[in-house]
Amino acid sequence: MRILLVEDDPVLQAVVQRSLSDSGHRVEAAGDLATAAHWWRVQPFDAVLLDIELPEINGLELIRRIRTGTIPGCDPGVAVIAEERR
Repeated sequence: MRILLVEDDPVLQAVVQRSLSDSGHRVEAAGDLATAAHWWRVQPFDAVLLDIELPEINGLELIRRIRTGTIPGCDPGVAVIAEERR
């Protein structure tokens, strides 16, 4: 499975990316919206795992943009898993 991980915490990003990769998934990571947008233009993903609290955009707004097809290269039907730390 190809997964795009959108997480701004570099430590958490590294842990999750390694865990998913060790489980056999192809994972690209983005710490911000610009990097995520780059990856969407480069290749399709089967799933997006994202942090709800991103610095430049609320994760719920990002999900809305994904679902309405306003992000170039991103399939509006891609599986999205959102995470909120407390």
